[in-house]
Amino acid sequence: MYVYVIFKSDMSKIISSFYQVELLNNLKYLIICDIDGTILHFPNCNKDCREIIKDLSPRKEDYKKELQQLKNMYINIKEPIHTDYDGFVDMLNKLNKTNSKLIFLTARNLESDILTKKHLRQIGIQPDDFEIHYAGTQISKGEYIKKYIDLSCWENIIFIDDYDSYIKSVTDIYPNIICYKFCIQ
Repeated sequence: MYVYVIFKSDMSKIISSFYQVELLNNLKYLIICDIDGTILHFPNCNKDCREIIKDLSPRKEDYKKELQQLKNMYINIKEPIHTDYDGFVDMLNKLNKTNSKLIFLTARNLESDILTKKHLRQIGIQPDDFEIHYAGTQISKGEYIKKYIDLSCWENIIFIDDYDSYIKSVTDIYPNIICYKFCIQ
């Protein structure tokens, strides 16, 4: 059994491409990958939504709530782009050669299943080829993995996300899982 731990203050390695995920040829991996901000990208969502909400002059206490509602509407209407299509396909090809597996774990709710699958199809991913887990916001991703994903037959596990808090929730429970923080350039 090989265990690789990345020693950094945040316990994750920062990447901007899936080409940077270190996969050794002779090892079998389980990769648990986030969707929003890691695979799917809505490049103008933050800027456009902040400009619109600024013009509406919401009350200070309602700003965050209304901004999030506007972002949700934006995501429902706009088509996403893939953060790194070529790197993602390359990573999948490497995983297939070693009988490894990739699953998605998103903070979206199960109610967004149809929209999530639509978004994945829009960026060239066939959602039926992957397990998609919906953690929602009521449970951390680390707790979700502990409760719902069987890791017992995997020696080499990688978690990829764009949020530090989700990565920390995984490393707090599973310090031996290799974590990558995906940052869009």
